[in-house]
Amino acid sequence: PGGSRRIFPCPPGDRAFRRDERLSSIVILVAGLLSLLPGGYVNWGRYAQLAGQVLLPIAMVLLWSLFDNGGIPFSWRTFPWALALLSGVVICAMTLTYYRMPLFMAAFVLPLTIQWIARSIKDRSRNWLPVAVSLFFTGALALLLFLPWYQNVSGGALSSQVESGIKGNLRPLELVIADYQIWKNITQYIPLYLLIAFASASFWSLLRKSWGICLIAIWSVLLSLLVASQLLRIPTANFMQNFATIIALYMPISIVPGWAFLDLYTLLQQVTTRWIANRQNHSLPKIQSIFKGIAAFTFVVP
Repeated sequence: PGGSRRIFPCPPGDRAFRRDERLSSIVILVAGLLSLLPGGYVNWGRYAQLAGQVLLPIAMVLLWSLFDNGGIPFSWRTFPWALALLSGVVICAMTLTYYRMPLFMAAFVLPLTIQWIARSIKDRSRNWLPVAVSLFFTGALALLLFLPWYQNVSGGALSSQVESGIKGNLRPLELVIADYQIWKNITQYIPLYLLIAFASASFWSLLRKSWGICLIAIWSVLLSLLVASQLLRIPTANFMQNFATIIALYMPISIVPGWAFLDLYTLLQQVTTRWIANRQNHSLPKIQSIFKGIAAFTFVVP
């Protein structure tokens, strides 16, 4: 358990995640005590998705770390071979564990890439070559590890559905709209107070310019749009369903309020420390004057 707290969230690209391990502990408490999920998985199954969601945050952090290597010059000696190797293995394992996880991952990679490009435009010292090579190596390794398993899944119902999505045989608009009707019951899986806390914390992260937390909030929005993305004829989007998205939202909805709680606690701690220091600075001269007066009075009066 102590090691699992270090897995997520701990990406190196944002100070909000590097503060200490308290954030990871708070996220675990929010997901475990305040949210109905993932504990609800125990009651009715869907263990494949739950197992995939165990690997998904690890893959997200590893990929985030690869993007962070854009701040250093490219060199084969300093190339993060171990990180890229581990990323490829985890991404392949995540895909084989649950077939919807690559789309969940894509919903995170899109804003992560946009954020990195925006920072690169602002900071000219960032180099795209280390990131491109790292991502290419990671993707090639994941594909290479997946190929031996391709024969096991080819010819089945899942592969036929994937091929149908790639060819553009997608569901009509009426069925897509009908699929979104389940969002009316979201409070059956995510409590209303936690949804309000998530929305408030997302707005707070924007005010605080904590772009890493904003990235997690944007990821949650893009997750909700995965089913609608098939209207744009995006390959493999046809086997997404909103129910699978809703029961995975506990991840971002636990992270963002957890960060906001810790951030407010830290701000309160700083304000309190400054107030005590200022009080001491104002009170100390008065106390010194009183003691000087007492000393003078004692010296004058026999």
